[in-house]
Amino acid sequence: MPNDTLADYEPRLKFSPSAWTKLVLYTTLCPHEIGGFGMLVQDGADYILDDLLLVEQDVNALATHFHGQSVSLLLADLVEQDRDPAALQLWWHSHAREAPFWSGEDEKTISMFRNEGMLSLVSNHEMRLLARFDRYFPRSTTWVHIDRPLEAQEPTSSQVIEARAEISNACRLMSSIT
Repeated sequence: MPNDTLADYEPRLKFSPSAWTKLVLYTTLCPHEIGGFGMLVQDGADYILDDLLLVEQDVNALATHFHGQSVSLLLADLVEQDRDPAALQLWWHSHAREAPFWSGEDEKTISMFRNEGMLSLVSNHEMRLLARFDRYFPRSTTWVHIDRPLEAQEPTSSQVIEARAEISNACRLMSSIT
């Protein structure tokens, strides 16, 4: 940023190796849309996705709907594990085979968050990604550059098995779009 001020700097989203592996596996192994939340660490003006977490949800080719109780349980689990629930500042979902974009339903979901700010990330089976950070008081949106890990590791067979089990436990196929 030699000639830029911090205010002119567009933030970047970076990934811990384990968060990147989870994102790839959850996105590519689930044949439908899937989503969850992420634990962010601030790194100057940038963000590091430290962990990606699934919650129970209903899914189909065009939508994912979280079970409200599972979100509450996630927060309780974080407290029980002595992890700061305030770091849960990322909402993520896939568009499965569709291009990543901000759908009307995505915009509605993003507008419902009422914390200080929330980073939203959408992916697809081709691992195309789109990210933005929204602040709510006053409302503003900042586009976020995405830095893929340079040395991403191929997932191990045990990571694939674990991700398949987590997807199976978290996702229930919806018979229709609601």
